[in-house]
Amino acid sequence: MSIPSDISCGNTGYNLSTASPVVQNATNFMWTSSGTGSFSDVNALMPVYTPSAADITGGAVILTLTAQANSPCTGTNSASLTLSINEPPTASAGGDITICEGSDALLNGSVGGSYQSINWTSTGTGTFY
Repeated sequence: MSIPSDISCGNTGYNLSTASPVVQNATNFMWTSSGTGSFSDVNALMPVYTPSAADITGGAVILTLTAQANSPCTGTNSASLTLSINEPPTASAGGDITICEGSDALLNGSVGGSYQSINWTSTGTGTFY
């Protein structure tokens, strides 16, 4: 049994069908986590794992699937995947500013979490530089 590692955004659950777990000759299985998040159903082959705040802060969890052999065979087999968890992006435009006509405003925005780019927009006709 093997399951590839993957990446998830922390503000959404991770559907384990994305990892395509494969189990053969077993009907009973159970998921466990090294973190404190939750599974939609620990006994389903492809549940959704929802990371906890601690999982997101930690940046990764190990999810393990354990399968019990079909009768008359005995024993168990396990496979794990590392789920890397990116923090959701955050953005702050900073405080309100009042300026005089013809003056420039110094913006004091900030971003956090995982993001690819930053884009300022305005409802006015001014320009950003």
